[in-house]
Amino acid sequence: LGLMIGVEVIAPGNGDKVGPPDGKLARIIKLKCFKNGLIIETGGRNSCVLRFLPALIVTEADIGAILDRFERAVEAAHRHISGKGCEADALVDRHAIA
Repeated sequence: LGLMIGVEVIAPGNGDKVGPPDGKLARIIKLKCFKNGLIIETGGRNSCVLRFLPALIVTEADIGAILDRFERAVEAAHRHISGKGCEADALVDRHAIA
């Protein structure tokens, strides 16, 4: 018995069309989460689903902290793919994202 929540990562689409699954971006977000102290898993088709597995006794405050760390990770991943990341991020990511 447990709790699992999944977030599918997709590439931007055009107009009303949804973009394709983006496993590479999901991996970058996962690594940025780890750097922020949040451990999540990837899975699903194309490894594009980020899996959150909190304890069943998770509190509202815990969820807030998880979402704060996740938001920072998504922002850092966006900077990474747009080439606006900081040098420290690049040093870590060069070895982790191959």
